[in-house]
Amino acid sequence: MRKRTPALLLAVVAALAAPGCLRAYVFSRLPQPVMPPLEAPAGVGSLSAEACGACHVETYAEWKSSQMARSWTDPVFQLDFTHQGSVYACRYCHAPIPQQQPEVVTGLSSLRPVRGEGEPNPAYDERLRDEGVTCAACHVREGAVQGRFEGHQAPHPVTVRADFGSAEDCGTCHQSPAPPFTPLERPLLDAVAEWESWKAVTGRTDDCVDCHMAVVERALTAWTPAREAHRHDFPGAWNDDLARQAIRVGPVERTANGVSVTVTNLAGHRFPSSDPARALRLRVRLATSDGHDAKQEVVLDRRVEFPSYTERWDTTLAPGESRVVDFPFPAASLSLATGATVDIEWSRLTNAIPSVRALESAPALLHSTTTAW
Repeated sequence: MRKRTPALLLAVVAALAAPGCLRAYVFSRLPQPVMPPLEAPAGVGSLSAEACGACHVETYAEWKSSQMARSWTDPVFQLDFTHQGSVYACRYCHAPIPQQQPEVVTGLSSLRPVRGEGEPNPAYDERLRDEGVTCAACHVREGAVQGRFEGHQAPHPVTVRADFGSAEDCGTCHQSPAPPFTPLERPLLDAVAEWESWKAVTGRTDDCVDCHMAVVERALTAWTPAREAHRHDFPGAWNDDLARQAIRVGPVERTANGVSVTVTNLAGHRFPSSDPARALRLRVRLATSDGHDAKQEVVLDRRVEFPSYTERWDTTLAPGESRVVDFPFPAASLSLATGATVDIEWSRLTNAIPSVRALESAPALLHSTTTAW
């Protein structure tokens, strides 16, 4: 006997098919503001990083040099943001304080492209917006400055949180669900889930700040004693030295059909991670006795097509993974080979749109090693 579709299910499908209902449903599945309205702590008078920098001079200088400070103004982000249709939800992490939002979005006016609708934000501060992920975004809640330590004659209220700076805090922006109605197998921003996998594989417990906020001994202000603190320059994908530490190369071996190279992911997450524009390029060059080099290349990346969010492949290194990558060469070249050079190149914008890709002057050479045979 033919089964009948329940009348209630049909009613739900019909309701979602109505344009207004569908927009409301999609809006509910899109990212929402990541923090509540903030008020400047008494004794500070402003949410601006400049106000913090008056006392926390070194910390402010480090933040100012970081990608956090440029999260809104960065040309790479701005070009891509415009290309993607200036989706309002991107603002929630690139300029997360409510006063950094030009409007209060309460729904969607269209789905293609995604357009938010709402009211102008009377508290909007354009200068504060340009500070991106500013100090207050992490440190200010309920009119107080939060951190791991008690204040020492602080001119403002202090709230102590033993777990401040946890992966959960970082995950507010570095872990996000896949957009609704897209075929992505996992989120574009999946760093915390990758980190959880890394812990399970390696048995280690290091968290985000252990790699991205180095420990330093210093006084936080001119009138306080030195103590353990963390740097605030937040090195990440755009820091060549940190990227270099994330990958180990070797052994390099000659095989019957070519060369095999073992690469090991030493990062606390996938590598490359997060933004699918990034790619790790592995090149092998044979040195031959007749002086003619033979070359092969393998690219490790995650390719996602926009705006459909169709995932074509993901060859990135899993957390803790050691992978043997084979490079086949013609028999004639192998017979003349006297050794091989392996170059590992790191490109942050390989898979970006052309106008964004043009902003990367040159990929970074992370490793170059030569093996003689």
